[in-house]
Amino acid sequence: MFDPELVLEILSQVLEASSRIERRFASIRSPDDFLGSEDYLSLSNTFID
Repeated sequence: MFDPELVLEILSQVLEASSRIERRFASIRSPDDFLGSEDYLSLSNTFID
């Protein structure tokens, strides 16, 4: 059997991560946006919101 609390926790983490991805990439309009500035490249290596 599975642990319902664990399932809910994992699903919550997946939902949070997908929201974070959507928020971080909202301003991306083309592949060039990833390489547009060095500032963006340094920010993409951080794991802090």
